[in-house]
Amino acid sequence: MKRTVTILLTIAAVILVIGGLLMWNARQMGPEKPPEFPDLTFEADDDPFLSEDGAVNPDHNRPMFSGIRNVSAAEIRRLFPDVQGQPLLIEFKSKFCLDCKRMAPHLEALLPEFDTVQARILDIKDDARIQAPVFDAFKPAIVPIVVFVNPDGRINNVLYGYHGKDRLAAELQAISRLPALEG
Repeated sequence: MKRTVTILLTIAAVILVIGGLLMWNARQMGPEKPPEFPDLTFEADDDPFLSEDGAVNPDHNRPMFSGIRNVSAAEIRRLFPDVQGQPLLIEFKSKFCLDCKRMAPHLEALLPEFDTVQARILDIKDDARIQAPVFDAFKPAIVPIVVFVNPDGRINNVLYGYHGKDRLAAELQAISRLPALEG
C-alpha cells in the first residue's frame, strides 16, 4: 500500500514538473501572433453586391465573400478568355476533402444537363501551379468553393462547403438563363 502511494505521488510530481515546463516554455515564446487574413475590402465597381455609391445593393441578399477574394468581371474574362459570353462554374476542391468527394457526383450528373455552362474544376494541390493566375486571383481559403459566373463575367453567387444536387442545379439554372451583357 505504502509503495502504491509513493508511486502515485511520484507520477503526480512528474506531471506537475512537465506541466510547469510547458507553461514556462509557452511564456518564453511570447504572445501568439494573430492569423493574417487577406484584404477583403472591395470597390463598388468590382463588387456585384454593392451599388454605385458603395452601399449594399438591396437586390442581392447573399453574404459577402469570405473564402475567396472578390474578382472583377474584367479579371475573370482575362483569366478565362475561352469562355467569354458563356456561363462559367469554377470549383476549388481537394482530392483529400470529404465534402468535395460528396459533391463531385452531383456536379458530374448536372453538368451534362447544362451544356452551355463551362466548368473548371481545380484541385488546390494538383492545379495550383498550372493554374497559378487563377489561384492568385481568387486566393481560395477553404474547400470546396463553387463560383458561379454570369455570361458577362460577373460573379453571380459563391457556395462554400457541401451542397446537394438541388441547390447546385438551381445555381446552374440561374447562370444558364442569364444573357451575356455587351461591354
